[in-house]
Amino acid sequence: MAVDVQKLNDGSNGWKVPKGYRENLEWRGMLLKRAQSDQMFQLKAKELYERDPIFAFNAFFWTYDPRRRPLHHQPFLTYDYEDELIRELQGSVESGQDTVIEKSRDMGITWVVLELFEWFWSKSTGGFDFLVGSRIADYVDKKGDPRTHFERLRYNLYRLPKWLRPRGFERGKHDNFMKLVNPETGNAITGESNNESFSTQGRYSGVFFDEFAKWMLTDTKAWDSAGDATPCRIAGSTPFGAGGQFYKLAMGTESGIKKLRYHWSQHPTKSLGLNCVWPAPNDSDRSRMREDFKAVEKLTSPWYEKECFRRTAAEIAQNLDIDYVGAGNPVFDGRAMDSLKFYLGVKDEPKEWYKIDIEGLKAEAIVSPFDAEGFLAVYSGRNEKRRYSIGVDVVEGTEGGDFAWVLVFDRMSKNVAACYFSRIDEVGLARVVRVVADLYSTEPNGVDAPWVGIETTGPGLATFDQCIGLGMTNLFMAPRYDVVNGGVSWRKGWRTDQSSKNELISGIREYLIERRGALNSARLVGELMTFVRTKSGKAEAKSSCHDDGVMSFGIALQVDILAPADEDALEKVRVEEARTMSDQVGLPFRKDEGPEMSLQERCFAHAVAKRFEREERQEDLWGQIGGEEGDE
Repeated sequence: MAVDVQKLNDGSNGWKVPKGYRENLEWRGMLLKRAQSDQMFQLKAKELYERDPIFAFNAFFWTYDPRRRPLHHQPFLTYDYEDELIRELQGSVESGQDTVIEKSRDMGITWVVLELFEWFWSKSTGGFDFLVGSRIADYVDKKGDPRTHFERLRYNLYRLPKWLRPRGFERGKHDNFMKLVNPETGNAITGESNNESFSTQGRYSGVFFDEFAKWMLTDTKAWDSAGDATPCRIAGSTPFGAGGQFYKLAMGTESGIKKLRYHWSQHPTKSLGLNCVWPAPNDSDRSRMREDFKAVEKLTSPWYEKECFRRTAAEIAQNLDIDYVGAGNPVFDGRAMDSLKFYLGVKDEPKEWYKIDIEGLKAEAIVSPFDAEGFLAVYSGRNEKRRYSIGVDVVEGTEGGDFAWVLVFDRMSKNVAACYFSRIDEVGLARVVRVVADLYSTEPNGVDAPWVGIETTGPGLATFDQCIGLGMTNLFMAPRYDVVNGGVSWRKGWRTDQSSKNELISGIREYLIERRGALNSARLVGELMTFVRTKSGKAEAKSSCHDDGVMSFGIALQVDILAPADEDALEKVRVEEARTMSDQVGLPFRKDEGPEMSLQERCFAHAVAKRFEREERQEDLWGQIGGEEGDE
């Protein structure tokens, strides 16, 4: 096999590099041998190296894969999708365009980005400085650790022939911690870990955010800061939950951002025997969604099926399927997550919008606003045959902070009837709650007024007291049982601690698994999807996401369970809809003929009844299981 100098001199890039492992090594050996003895050939080879990065990759670059021992030092032989990626990123750097790369794991994307940066950096023409970043410093540079970006750069750099390295380059002088300097041009590749001022100390031709979906807490600020440091921000990542800055970029519609996607099915080895799963994984939702149904495309192959046997569902979603919903560590996983995927496909279409007049304590119907924040989205208006509960999550109302939420829940249909969210303080929120409650009752504080559950940890206590001052009487008070003395006390609203938070989560999980009603709000669905377990086991919103809607929804569900209802109205609706109490809870319906009870007595009686129902259900369940086992 001869290396043809005419091919290297062909301006149309007519060269052809062999792609077989041994053939390529032999070809490289002959190329280097000839370049060592033929100065003209060496100049032509360097010219082509600097002109065409794909030639540079296949003729000179290397990659490391310990899984292939003893052949772990691999010549970088690009696949078709990698050639496409190299061209796309070359264009992004040269034209100055932000780029987002969604990927399955083990597709070689990080290696391509790093070595393309190194290709620009090594060119004798100069003018290219880069910044490479990761979520922690140990992934950026750590001597001897091949996982780090700079060790990968060093690995490739020191395998290049000396005539391709920058003139005057000295390992001890120009190779430093988190920095490689080209002494010939002054170009530098610098490293930095995740922080809110990321990249602000320099100006760059390109900035790389590796595994950007896992950058916690400061991902949005880091991305925004880099906007002034470079015209070309490159964010690459596998999914890690349906939230965060990377998710927003990947799912957004910004026209100035180039979006690339590399799925495992594009890999020539992994895709051998590729076929489509049929029927679609979500085919069971076809009858529910009707004209809104869209079949989910699911690809498989022998390689993929083998991986599925050894991985969890979350691993498959994150590392293989580019599935944001199933990736990460969601609280509502399994069947609950399947339901959330179903709800995600349902259109968010409020029937009415209201502007809240806080001072005048009234609501004014308006057309659809440009931004939903601060307006009441109504999915179903008040129906005199129905009863409602309201969940309220309170915040301090600081700029850039969390959102206060007011969620109206239809206790009959189990649908979300209305939603309001805003960065409003606890005093203003009380007035919003009063207006929303009045919208869902025939008269203020009437017999059909919704029960209002207010989260009273922190500033919520002030909201509760303000609501009392506004004359509201149907404010939910949570019962607190004294197991030792057998008594019960009452707490204003819903106080969130670890125990009560677990109750909220359990209630939401049951609702989702059984798909009891319509969530309607896409924002609420999104928050439920990004409600995750941290490494310490705490349930909270994923970094850069919110969980205020989750809390208000959970409170509304608990109020529905614990707060008494207008039994006359409930009985009438059940008769009309052919629904009995037995259908609802497995117990016969009996109207209470006793004397009128106080608010606290009504809450307590209802809570005790619900607890009794649960215990009886559990006994029935275990009795049925025991009977089945005995019959066998």
